Amino acid sequence: MLVITHLHSMAAVSVLAMTFSLYLFRRRHRYWLIAMLLTVFGGMFLNVVLKNIFHRARPHFDDPILTFSSYGFPSGHTMAATCFYGVVAAFAIWKIRAWPRRVLAVTLAASLVLLVGFSRIYLGAHYLSDVLGAMMEGLAWLALCLTAANTTWRVRFRADHPPEFHDGCAMTRSRNFFRYFSSGIIQTSYFPKTRYRLRATRL
Repeated sequence: MLVITHLHSMAAVSVLAMTFSLYLFRRRHRYWLIAMLLTVFGGMFLNVVLKNIFHRARPHFDDPILTFSSYGFPSGHTMAATCFYGVVAAFAIWKIRAWPRRVLAVTLAASLVLLVGFSRIYLGAHYLSDVLGAMMEGLAWLALCLTAANTTWRVRFRADHPPEFHDGCAMTRSRNFFRYFSSGIIQTSYFPKTRYRLRATRL
């Protein structure tokens, strides 16, 4: 559990986020890059703000495994893991076409977040409510950031292309996808792909 918790510290998640951001930059997924940076690092800042607002003490033990000087609610490790793996899962849903692989990606992401949260409780660093609060905080912030990135793309897309260009493009695909899934996180993360733009130009 110590390995799990150390691999998902603020510094470690920052390295993971920057590594994935470098991949997004090289692949020219600029809106996904914005979503990743805003979600992870904005979420970390939000977590610090909330810790100083609630001022909730951590669990106290006579012989603790780990000692901390910061406040406990919400869990920073769980919040960071929720934000990072949430963006990765959303990107995988957008990138992968096969439904079994999409389900696998979401399951792996959720399992890792739960594992991080469990490790924090097991090590006595947080109460259960600290971890659950961090998960809810992370999901809310994730949805907000993905919505903002997706809305920005839609505004830019409509501004740069005439209305007749929209027919048959990926925006129609996104609307059809939303008919099957009402989840705001999945729908807002469904950015268009380049090949659909190219196909639309031939119409």
